[in-house]
Amino acid sequence: ASGGVAFFTDKITARSLPKCGSEWEALIEELSHCETIYVENLWSTPNRRHRANWVLSGSFHQIMMAIELAGKKATLVTPENWQKRLGEKLPKEYNEKKKRLAAIAKTIYPKATLKTADAICMINALK
Repeated sequence: ASGGVAFFTDKITARSLPKCGSEWEALIEELSHCETIYVENLWSTPNRRHRANWVLSGSFHQIMMAIELAGKKATLVTPENWQKRLGEKLPKEYNEKKKRLAAIAKTIYPKATLKTADAICMINALK
């Protein structure tokens, strides 16, 4: 799995997706206390490398399973939807867009990384 998660209580916090069972247990516990959960609704595309489609699918299904185990439901949001709400014109090219989102995320949460940038920007755009 790759990517990250972000939480908003009185402030935004973020971290990479868990790698081991105890980290997943901690995430499930945190999710059980969330009122609203947004998940980016991604899909396979021919222009994305074959392996990248599998990684995205795995990450998506792992987080959806964690949400289900927490007894919660997710609101799926397309990238276009939350990126439009950022109020900034983003580059079309993938790597440039990721760098720009990371720069924006760092203004919101200084510990932001490339893995957590999308989650931070998404939660900030939708809150």
